[in-house]
Amino acid sequence: NSYFPPIGSDMKTWFAENVPEIPSKPEMTSEEQKYVSWTAAEFIAQRRAGAVTCEAYARALTDRAKHYRTMNQFMYWDNDPEWTDRVVAAAVALDAKADAEGVESLAPLYCLPLPAKGTMATKDFKSSAGVGILHNFNALRDCA
Repeated sequence: NSYFPPIGSDMKTWFAENVPEIPSKPEMTSEEQKYVSWTAAEFIAQRRAGAVTCEAYARALTDRAKHYRTMNQFMYWDNDPEWTDRVVAAAVALDAKADAEGVESLAPLYCLPLPAKGTMATKDFKSSAGVGILHNFNALRDCA
């Protein structure tokens, strides 16, 4: 199998044989559907207004990512399948901080989860820099 259809091949057949089927839409509550449709600015406004918690938002996004994982939107499902649990745990900690210190203590991003490429060295997530031999690598410190 190649990554691209050979020139002159039947595209429909190549895609059927080489590309996984796109999963159907995940089951989501109306609240979760609302969360995953927000822009970053809409989320921040809603978080500042107290209309959503960091945990609820992170859980909706990570549940959706897990549902669509065969589409390879994130790496490391094979060697770090619990990474989404760490995202939710961080969100819970940020909710506790907001409860103790006020929601403005979460500024400027208000717990907005930001996906990052594996080329960004982080202690909490695998960071391969796109090099296969580093697929299981965790950085000793976070990049600047």
